[in-house]
Amino acid sequence: MNVEDIFSTQSNVKGIQKISKRQLERGFSGSFQILENSINDTEERPLKVLRTDQTFDPEDSEEDRFFQDGLTKKEKNVFDWVDQVDEPYRINLDSARRIILKFEKIVTKNTELRLKFPSEPTKFIDSEADLDEVILELQTFSMNAKECFPFLIESGSLETLVGLMTHENKDIILDVIQVVGEWTAEDLYEDKGDDVLDEIEYIKNLINALKDLSFFQLLGSVLSSLNEDPNLDDFDNDKDGVHKILEIVENISTLDSSLVHPICSEMKLLSFLTNRIQNSYTSKEDEILRQSDFNQQYSSEILSILVQIDSNISSELIFPISENSKTGMDIILECVSKYRKKDPIDDIGFEYLENLFDILASLILLSAEAKSTFLRYEGIELICLMLEEKNFCRVMSIKLLDFVLTPVDIKSESSLEISAVKRFLDCGGYNPLCKVLMKKNSKSLSLKYPSYSVHQEQYRISSIFSYLFRLTSPNTVQRWKILSKFVPFENAPAKIINDCRSRLDRLIEIHFYYFNSLAANENSKGLSEEDFQFGLQMIDSALSILMINDEKSKDHVSQLFKIKMSNVDVIKECVLNYITETFLESEKPTEDTNKDNNNDITTDFDSIYSRLPANAKELYLSSKLL
Repeated sequence: MNVEDIFSTQSNVKGIQKISKRQLERGFSGSFQILENSINDTEERPLKVLRTDQTFDPEDSEEDRFFQDGLTKKEKNVFDWVDQVDEPYRINLDSARRIILKFEKIVTKNTELRLKFPSEPTKFIDSEADLDEVILELQTFSMNAKECFPFLIESGSLETLVGLMTHENKDIILDVIQVVGEWTAEDLYEDKGDDVLDEIEYIKNLINALKDLSFFQLLGSVLSSLNEDPNLDDFDNDKDGVHKILEIVENISTLDSSLVHPICSEMKLLSFLTNRIQNSYTSKEDEILRQSDFNQQYSSEILSILVQIDSNISSELIFPISENSKTGMDIILECVSKYRKKDPIDDIGFEYLENLFDILASLILLSAEAKSTFLRYEGIELICLMLEEKNFCRVMSIKLLDFVLTPVDIKSESSLEISAVKRFLDCGGYNPLCKVLMKKNSKSLSLKYPSYSVHQEQYRISSIFSYLFRLTSPNTVQRWKILSKFVPFENAPAKIINDCRSRLDRLIEIHFYYFNSLAANENSKGLSEEDFQFGLQMIDSALSILMINDEKSKDHVSQLFKIKMSNVDVIKECVLNYITETFLESEKPTEDTNKDNNNDITTDFDSIYSRLPANAKELYLSSKLL
């Protein structure tokens, strides 16, 4: 029955109820009284084709034309009536009591028949159908959480519902899961306005009641029992069940992040998720249509959400998930490595891969121990390999490399990041990185991947080169590997000289991009004012150390700045401000800090220099000598 049929058969109904569009979408079946003069009782007529060569005559019959949206007058009146409904239908407490009594009665009857005729399904099949129907009726409680949820808990019927999680009929179990998913759905409270906090509190109380009844422990058992093998007959139901369970977890993470870790522990969810992201279950039809496994992607999305909102979950991923198993970090790196040379086949696959990179980034930012685990499983070597490619992994690896090289504690000695830089340079990662600096393949990447941004990548590159210079010591092999990309060796061929100058010019170009954007107060390209300021500080840090290590590079930079009506003092000022804000806390620069004399060493130089971490000492010295 369509919407028009529903309204056309209600003219003799006495009961008055109001419904919302949401209820119509759910297929709500109730009695409605048509608002007076809201719908004209017109006869059906054949569709007409709108002629573009015919002008509108206001005297034409309203019944004999289409509106501009393609609807007839009768159809338009139906939707206008729905728009006029000012209050959605809300189940009241009396209705809730009736549903609960009906629910308890049917559960009891079904239990008795199953115990009496355990080997004769025909004896209890009708009661099972009734049970299926009444469980789904409980979904309406979400429309009045304030009254229905406390009553549901106090009446003891919530415990009865949880008990059905061990029912022999899998369809009944999936019904219960669907109901809980509906009760916790985000769209139920997001439009409540001022009452949203009260509504959320009732839902939280319900979740805690479910937890006390061991619902989530049972939910975890159900999750592990579902089999998504496409060769099985019940493949679709189990796949749908997995998705509904993951939806409940996502709903709870939105409602109250403090509940996430205990619930995940009860469900043993991390073990399931790390296993699920490794395995793709696609039917033959999916393979023909080149469709990825949606639940695999959804599992990666849930895992990405969990590691970002709870550090306890993140910490568990750097240790073996279960006895004699791999760590979560190792599993995720293996999943990523499968796409090193190829792209996913569809949007779902791209989302899956992006989620994996987000998980790695969240883990790396968590702690030094997590970053150490990443390095131990050769994550930095994987990044070097991905930088060589021209696919989506190359795009995502830049962001990941930025997080790896950025110290977890910027004020520490950064020994872990120094090790990461050394391994990155030893495996030749600086060669493809310089291609990224020069925007090689950026046009083709922009066309292939809508999410790719040259400006976002430039922002990451500025940070990466800053730390490559700052985390290598002067006169070491690692430092010369970086300098060789900007400073040509003696008697170098013209091509090498030009390539080095082009890279140096690119650093200067990035400086003026950020400098001019800040001067013009521009916030665009997905970057905020703080991002522009940080980008300028990072690129100036790289330029400062580069100039102090090579006099010809310093002269070249000075000449280009003069052409741009500027001078290198802006680099000096930017770097000193960065050092003061980042490492000296609330201290303000001294008057000597802003002097233009390049050879000036302030009287408090030693005290400031001694308080700086290793990654800022040479930077401070180079800025003072500019």
